[in-house]
Amino acid sequence: GGGAHFVQVDRLRRLLQAGSASGGTASLSFVFVSACFSEAAAQAFVEVGVPHVIAVRRNSRVSDPAAHAFTRAFYLALAVGEKVRAAFDIGKQAVVNAPSVPAGEREAATFLLLPPDAPHDEAILPNLTHVDRWEPPAPPRSTLAGPLPTAPEAFLGRNVETYRAVSAVLDRRLVSVVGPRGIGKSAVALAALDFLVQRHYFSDGVLYVDASLATEPAHLAKVIAARTAALAP
Repeated sequence: GGGAHFVQVDRLRRLLQAGSASGGTASLSFVFVSACFSEAAAQAFVEVGVPHVIAVRRNSRVSDPAAHAFTRAFYLALAVGEKVRAAFDIGKQAVVNAPSVPAGEREAATFLLLPPDAPHDEAILPNLTHVDRWEPPAPPRSTLAGPLPTAPEAFLGRNVETYRAVSAVLDRRLVSVVGPRGIGKSAVALAALDFLVQRHYFSDGVLYVDASLATEPAHLAKVIAARTAALAP
């Protein structure tokens, strides 16, 4: 569980061609390799005959907000009947204009649609009725929430710790991030909370309370009470 399993291109080709009506073409019509530096992996799917493959450039990293903005807009476009090329362009523009992606132009340019010389004018979901205009439902309004502090720039190399914090928050009522002063405990906690907020895990929202000056349990309780009272309707 969780280990790497390497598959050679020839074996991947035979796997994808299994059950194909044509016998020589990959049974998949579309693959999205959603990961940083995924161009090389995506090329393997192109070589076995998948006609539409999306990936991230082999020398590029994509931020979580950019990946989320692209994926949501891209799949929504496919769902309302857009062709692959149009949906891809819509996804990139969603990244460019996303308020949570400061370097939108640069991050949008990291997404690739392969093969590069193909028209990609196929509708992946052709049986769906084309929708000229669709208004997505608004996310549930948080009854008690406040903005999170800005995450540190160049927050890299803490993916494992952030994943552990996210998993712990979803599994427990109380989670503590401990460590020496200045090691980045607050940064990890904020990254985990930002991940959860963007995906609307909590209908009542997430509330940030700065308790750095609270040295006693009674003082901590007062700080939390004051913060919640200030935001309560």
